[in-house]
Amino acid sequence: MGGTESHHNRALQDIVNNLGERLGFGVEYGPYAGAASSIPYDGLWLSDDLDGDPTYFVVETKKSANFADEPADQPGKYMTALRNENDLDTADVFGLTVVGEGDLEPSVDAIRESEYAGRIRVISVQRLLDLLNLKRWYVTSHLQIARLLAFPDVIDADSLVGLIGEFADRTDFWRHVGRGTGIRRDGADIEFNDDLYDKENSANFVQFVFEKGRLTEDDLPIDVGSKRYLSEKPEKENGDSMGSPVEVVDGVYLETDPAVSRKKAFIERLALEHGPRRESSSYSRASFS
Repeated sequence: MGGTESHHNRALQDIVNNLGERLGFGVEYGPYAGAASSIPYDGLWLSDDLDGDPTYFVVETKKSANFADEPADQPGKYMTALRNENDLDTADVFGLTVVGEGDLEPSVDAIRESEYAGRIRVISVQRLLDLLNLKRWYVTSHLQIARLLAFPDVIDADSLVGLIGEFADRTDFWRHVGRGTGIRRDGADIEFNDDLYDKENSANFVQFVFEKGRLTEDDLPIDVGSKRYLSEKPEKENGDSMGSPVEVVDGVYLETDPAVSRKKAFIERLALEHGPRRESSSYSRASFS
């Protein structure tokens, strides 16, 4: 993103259009420079799956969110030209502004105040990559992706994709926990493996997050209130011995003395803080497998 030469912009344009192809759209690559004989969009994505009619996404790519033009102007004009040239309904044409980096909120606000509000979406390149990973790992179909980008009155597609990804990632985390330990999440409740004692369940969960690299010795000790639950020594904060320590991994001790409800609360805390955590906000099932 740091390059300033024209070929950097062209490369980004091609990458974005390639992502569109991988997401299942029919893609027409736009010209690198405006041509008087054609609409100079950066890309035109087509989906035949929405509502029985072809749906078009006029794509505009920007390296940074800090661009000078009103973000609705260019894709909005291209959308209008496409509709007029092909006699299309307004409902069948959307704009998609794809940004390499930067804060998208000013762009979203500008579109919201424009005549194109509800017809243009803003999304980052990273979120397009996240959509591709959702399609790959969570068997998300092209139709679901097209519906997401065409969701009524949603301008900030970036945040919407992020929320969906977080939910999918959290669900996938608990699926792997269940396979590895027998511990399940049933709605808001954590259900232990009935074949094991509660101390074995809590120890197995801690071992799981250690094995997956979600929890490391750099995170220790972990206290809950005045009570030490996890430490490199089988000791409480004041130096006294833990009530019932278990060495869950080499040189790491878990206090298994608390009641079942407190064990489950501790597991919930570990899941929130060290469970579905992703590098660079990208979803990868490989990180849990």
